[in-house]
Amino acid sequence: MDDIYKPISRVEVLEALVRKFGAVETARYFLNDAISDLQSMEVGIGDNNPMQAVKSCESLKENLTNLRALLEKKENKGSLEKEIKTNL
Repeated sequence: MDDIYKPISRVEVLEALVRKFGAVETARYFLNDAISDLQSMEVGIGDNNPMQAVKSCESLKENLTNLRALLEKKENKGSLEKEIKTNL
């Protein structure tokens, strides 16, 4: 019974990305992807293509949820705050 597949959680995915790329680059990725989703949603609405708009909306929600989880993690706050302050 121990061989049953257990899917990786959102927290595990985010931790792996932060270990590999750092909190700032991971946040930048999700933010850029969210902006791309908004642009795709605009195109879907402009082209009267509700399926494209809905698909982009779902992706936007997922990206923002990941970004929120990343920002709420205490261990990531220092590097993210430092990056924001140096770029203002």
